[in-house]
Amino acid sequence: MKVARKAEVSGMRKKVRNNMKYFWSFNKDDTIWNGGVGSVEQCIEEAKEERNKQEFIFIGELEKYIPKIDANWIIEYLLDTAYEECGEVSEDLLVLSKDERESLEIALNEALKKWLIENNQETYFGVVKNIRRYNLENEEVKMGYEY
Repeated sequence: MKVARKAEVSGMRKKVRNNMKYFWSFNKDDTIWNGGVGSVEQCIEEAKEERNKQEFIFIGELEKYIPKIDANWIIEYLLDTAYEECGEVSEDLLVLSKDERESLEIALNEALKKWLIENNQETYFGVVKNIRRYNLENEEVKMGYEY
């Protein structure tokens, strides 16, 4: 089982938005990773500039966190609120089929995504996955060992 690492990278909105998906660290257990670059090679070059005596680097791909709305939660909230305010007459509100609920959830999430983009609120953080270890000493290492 592969363990994902959280990446919290300040000021990375623009880089992540532009698919700069590779992040690196000298410690695979770090919660904050460096990078936000377009290739493994760029990660290695950055690490070589910043290293002290480290021989290895860990590089992974950022899987961006995407906020999602659960339509069932919204429907339950609306039904509870309507019942509290209006009583039994609200019991026929939002009696939806499975397809209608799915359609509502898709519409809500599309609206949320659009709003996040328009208001510069897109996420720039997430989970670093597909972590591989690379040797900084051996220039011929092309492929890292997966963790």
